Amino acid sequence: MDFCLNKNDDGTFSTNPFPHAADIRFISPTLLFTNKPYRLWLQRIDENLRKLLDWIERVNTALYRQFDEIYDG
Repeated sequence: MDFCLNKNDDGTFSTNPFPHAADIRFISPTLLFTNKPYRLWLQRIDENLRKLLDWIERVNTALYRQFDEIYDG
């Protein structure tokens, strides 16, 4: 998000978050680093969330491999 300030009519400022589409070049490597510690934490907390994280990891791995095959080199 880009938190630019916009001046309001009353002289105050508000943030103006510009939404950006998710980019696999940023999301996929991030998930590779964050899922493992989160999964270790979930082993003590919640089985259902761990199953969801397993699914996310499978989808992310498939997307990462497809992206790599397309843009390899």
